[in-house]
Amino acid sequence: MKSDKFLKIVGGNVVLVNIFGNKIRTYYTKGDGVRVDWYSEKDESVQIQLKSGKVVIINKNGGVVRTV
Repeated sequence: MKSDKFLKIVGGNVVLVNIFGNKIRTYYTKGDGVRVDWYSEKDESVQIQLKSGKVVIINKNGGVVRTV
């Protein structure tokens, strides 16, 4: 499956960008994100690893679903 949306960490914040680099959505703004992966690309939810080692799962509306 070819995806035209990519997750990107900018200054610890997580944003969704298109293939041209234009921002579509901001998922996380606290500035301590280290790594981001799709949790469910179909539902557009992401899993973010923080500097503290915690993992936060966030839905496409920016709501925290789960903290591990």
